[in-house]
Amino acid sequence: PAFSPPPDFPTLNRLAISLSSGNNPTFSLQAYFAVTSNTLQFGAKAQLSVTAGSASVSGMMSFDTLIHLKPFGLEVDFAAALTIKVDGQQLLAVTVSGQITGPAPWRITGKASVQFLFISVNVNVNCQLGSATPPAPAPPTRVIELLTAEVGNLANWSALPPSGEMVVTLQPAPASGTELRAHPLGSLTFSQHTVPLGLELQQFGGTDVAGPAKLALTSVKYGSYVSSTSTTSTTGTFTLASVLDAFAPAQFLLMSDSEALSQPSFVDYQSGIAFSPTDPALDQLAVGDVAPVGYAIEVIDSQGTQPTDDTWTLDATAAARLTPTAPAAYAPTRTTGANRYQSAGIQIAVKATKAAGAGVL
Repeated sequence: PAFSPPPDFPTLNRLAISLSSGNNPTFSLQAYFAVTSNTLQFGAKAQLSVTAGSASVSGMMSFDTLIHLKPFGLEVDFAAALTIKVDGQQLLAVTVSGQITGPAPWRITGKASVQFLFISVNVNVNCQLGSATPPAPAPPTRVIELLTAEVGNLANWSALPPSGEMVVTLQPAPASGTELRAHPLGSLTFSQHTVPLGLELQQFGGTDVAGPAKLALTSVKYGSYVSSTSTTSTTGTFTLASVLDAFAPAQFLLMSDSEALSQPSFVDYQSGIAFSPTDPALDQLAVGDVAPVGYAIEVIDSQGTQPTDDTWTLDATAAARLTPTAPAAYAPTRTTGANRYQSAGIQIAVKATKAAGAGVL
C-alpha cells in the first residue's frame, strides 16, 4: 500500500484462499509478492470469525513490507485486532498497529488499544535506534573489467559448422576447458550477458560506474585480418553481425519506479559479435604435375581373402583425366560460389566462316 504506482496502472488482486467450507467459522488468507526495478514488496492478511450462540469472536492480523533497493530502505506496517461480542454488544476489543522504517535511522512507531466493558487503555510507542547518517553507498563498479573477463571466458564463445554439406569433419575430442574447436569454414560467435554494448551506462546493478560508461567491441582480428565491428558489415573475407540478447534497462539506466513499470522489463541490446568467412581460401583443381597413385585390389568372398593382385599404378596422365570427374571435384567447396563457373580446361573456339550471301561471322 505504501508504493505509488504510475498513472493508469491496473488494480492487482491479492492471492486469496478460504480455509473454511461454511459461513461459521470463517478463516481466510490473502498474500502478495511484487518486484519492480527498485523495490521488493510482500505482505499477508489473515481473518477469522467464529460465532457460538449469542457470542462471537472476530480477529485479523496483517503486515505489509516495502523494500527500496537504491538507496536501501525498509518500511514494514503491521496490525492486529481482536473483538469479542455478546448479544451484539462489544465485550472486549484489542487493536495493535505499528510501523518500522529504516535504516538511517531505525524508527519504531505504534499504538495499542484495549477496551473491556467501559474501561479503555491506550499505549503509544515512538522510538529511534541508530544514527540519522545514511549508510555509505556501495563502491562504484569498473564494468570494463567485467567485460574483459567475459571476453576471456570460454563459455561465452561458440562455434558452428558451415551450412550445407560438410566438406571438413573435425575429429571428436574431449573438451579441454581452455580451447574451443572451430570449423575452418564455420562461424565463431561471442556473446555475454553482463553488460549491454553500445549503451551509455548510468548505473550498474544499483552502483555507480567507474571508468568508461559506454563499452563496445571496436575490432575483430582473425589471423592477419582486422576489421571494425561498429556496424554489421560484409567484406571480401568475413561477414560481421551483431548478436543481440535481452537485458533489463533498469539495471543500467536511472529510472523512477513509475518509469520502470511503464516500460518493457527487458530490451534487446548488443551482447556480442558473430563473424564467419565469406570467401575461404580453397585449393583449386590440380592443373600441374600429378603424383602417381598406387593401389591394390583385394577380393573377399565366402572362402575368405583371396591373394592380392599386384599393385597397380595410376600414372599422371590418367589421374589428370579422372580428376575433374572424381568425388573431390564435386565437393561443395568446388561447386559453389565463383567456383561453379570455373573451366575444366576445355577451350571454346570461334571460327570465322563466310556463308553465301552473308557477311563474315
